Amino acid sequence: MTAPPSGSPLFTYGLTGLKQASGFSYEEWETELSGDTGRRNLRGMIDTSPVVGAALMAVEILVRQVEWETIPADDSHAAAEVAEFIDGCCHDMDTSWEDFIGEHLQFIPWGWQWYELEYKLREGPQEQVTPFGPNQTIASVGQGTAPQPSSRYTDGKYGWHRFGLRSQESLLRWEWSRDAHELLGMWQIPAPTYNTLYVPYAKSVNFRTTTRKDNPEGRSALRNSWIAWKFARNIMVHEGVGVERDLAGLPVAKVPYEVLQQATAEHAQAYQQYKTIVRDIRRDDQEGIVWPLVYDDNGNELYKLELLSTGGSRQFDTSRIISRYEQRQLMTFLADFLMIGTEGPGSRALIDPRINLFSLTGEMFLRQSAATINDRAITQLLAINGIDLALAPKRVPGRVNLTKLVDLASYVLSIAQADAASPLPPDVKQALLKRADLPVGDTGATTEDTEPNAPGEQATRTEAAQEPIPEPAMQATEPVGVGGNRRGFASPPRERQYPRDWPDWLVHTTDDLLRERPSDIAPRVWSEIVLGQAAAALARNGTNPTQKRVLEMGQTHSPKRRLSWPWQKRVDDLAARTFNVHQGNPEALRAWYVAGAGGQISWGSHGDFDQCVAVASQYIDDAEGYCNLRHTEATGGPPGTEDKH
Repeated sequence: MTAPPSGSPLFTYGLTGLKQASGFSYEEWETELSGDTGRRNLRGMIDTSPVVGAALMAVEILVRQVEWETIPADDSHAAAEVAEFIDGCCHDMDTSWEDFIGEHLQFIPWGWQWYELEYKLREGPQEQVTPFGPNQTIASVGQGTAPQPSSRYTDGKYGWHRFGLRSQESLLRWEWSRDAHELLGMWQIPAPTYNTLYVPYAKSVNFRTTTRKDNPEGRSALRNSWIAWKFARNIMVHEGVGVERDLAGLPVAKVPYEVLQQATAEHAQAYQQYKTIVRDIRRDDQEGIVWPLVYDDNGNELYKLELLSTGGSRQFDTSRIISRYEQRQLMTFLADFLMIGTEGPGSRALIDPRINLFSLTGEMFLRQSAATINDRAITQLLAINGIDLALAPKRVPGRVNLTKLVDLASYVLSIAQADAASPLPPDVKQALLKRADLPVGDTGATTEDTEPNAPGEQATRTEAAQEPIPEPAMQATEPVGVGGNRRGFASPPRERQYPRDWPDWLVHTTDDLLRERPSDIAPRVWSEIVLGQAAAALARNGTNPTQKRVLEMGQTHSPKRRLSWPWQKRVDDLAARTFNVHQGNPEALRAWYVAGAGGQISWGSHGDFDQCVAVASQYIDDAEGYCNLRHTEATGGPPGTEDKH
């Protein structure tokens, strides 16, 4: 393919500015951290620093507990099948997904971690061959002659055998394209064969801490702690030497001048012996000194061993210096909270913000790795299987959770209180629960929220939703209906604010419930909750189109929320009763009583009149007169004539 001409949208004019030549990156200006020397020093920091090791261990512990899931590209059946295929490949490798995630975190201290994507055919269990046995030799490594790995699946597709690590220490050089725009691969000299091998980037993934200048070596998270680690190590070495020698000064050997001059062979030999004694003075299981005792003619000692001291205590507190450098090393990981409390009292107010920031760092690295897996590993696997890349799913990590049980309980309580004060929409409640890694379950949606609408109902709901919400009114203007109200007023004042188009029978239902259940919740909020449920109950009972529209409008004014039993049953009962009593429809009321008042009256049985009076007296002043008429209509005669029939 020829290069696009200059001026074409496909033509590239500039470069990233990465300092590289002959396959080597020269971005690192510190000679002690560049090339093979730099990799040895990084390895020394990882393996010898206790604070670096603690920070890396903390990151790994956090990340390993995170659960991953495979999200389909869309809601189609084909996308779900592809997501299931990728999820199966993740758990069909020769190492577990958790072990791979734990190992790949080495890109944090190193700056990069290269993996070759090793594939296999998913053809079920294969004959197990002992590594480096008669069918495989060490020379076959890197030559593609390894035996076919086993698989849990038999669909014949390509799957991941492993993400094969290509270690940082094995790097020889990089391979770039001639125009230096693209990375083509890496050359390595890996142990134990130490053969020169080429690993193409097209069959690899490279996890990096940063993509600045598109440097394949990224940038080590330990880079900023190099000076602190170097100084701390040197001070620790000197401190160890001082402790080992158990000295308070500099050891000095005083010997005759002839010995220092090494005038003769004997003097030269003696000089080397005394020099070795002074240099190797230490306290251990072989401590002790053999020293000559010789006097001159005046009785003075010719050989002396003593300490050259300043006469006071040490000028520097090495412990505090080392501690300061170690804290700076942890700061580069945002893990300095590990030091809180080690030298004095600590407080939760200091620790909690740092822990939260540290957990966010772990999440950031995980999401960065997930992007690499999705963009390269998954797309390559789908491509070699001939699967449409538009169906490519995504591997998504969960949250790094450091929540304490006390904090979790407080969080859940806050959600419950907010939901009670002003019911939260289901999607908001789900998001809040997922934020704390809590099971979502039922978020309070009613049956009407999830069940399909009845024929013709969708248009009614749409019209009602488009109606402007009326302003609240303080009192009713509609007539109450048959018999008024048993509390002594025909058209009672509305005790709470309701929209003007709410009929009195709904207001009475709400007020009845509020009187029975005092609550700390604002009356308006509680009224809307109850009203919405009452309207839903009435809608299920069936009404004419005009009444049903009023009910649906009532539902649009209040959150849809299921009440706990027995309040749910109480709402349904009161709604059924007050609907017939207060809607202003005498014929419906009469028919409801004649039919038995919803099973509350057994006409024709002993005590049927008393049953009717018990029901009607809740709403009608002349309950006995009203039930006398209904008794005659239902049984064919007035009360007291049952025995005559």
